[in-house]
Amino acid sequence: MKASLTARSRAAAYVDGGVCKFLSMIGNCRSEYSAEIRAARSGFIVRIDALKIGHAGVQLGVGRNRAEDPVSPVAGVQFHKKSGGAVKAGDLVMTVYAKDDPALGATLPQLEEAVEYGDEAPDARKLIWKEVA
Repeated sequence: MKASLTARSRAAAYVDGGVCKFLSMIGNCRSEYSAEIRAARSGFIVRIDALKIGHAGVQLGVGRNRAEDPVSPVAGVQFHKKSGGAVKAGDLVMTVYAKDDPALGATLPQLEEAVEYGDEAPDARKLIWKEVA
């Protein structure tokens, strides 16, 4: 009986000290180097270029060019609007977090170019093209 109490107390300490602390950090651990990208004009977001976002992400610090390159746990892109959504000029589209100030400055133009605006909502895209049995 005493062994199970010890195991329980160790598990409780782990949850209280480790997992709970980790969960409390989600969404709160961000880089001090950040910027907002706002809608360039009113209309609809007709396309977000994932390749451009990915390349910019590597420069921000969320990816690697080589295996030995470090990854920054505080860098990233948070989207506030999605493809197909209506926007007004100046609406917040994404918040960008970088590993450092030079990386932030270098990627902002790429990220702004990754968002394409139009006057009409784009056609709905299929999420499932084909089921394979």
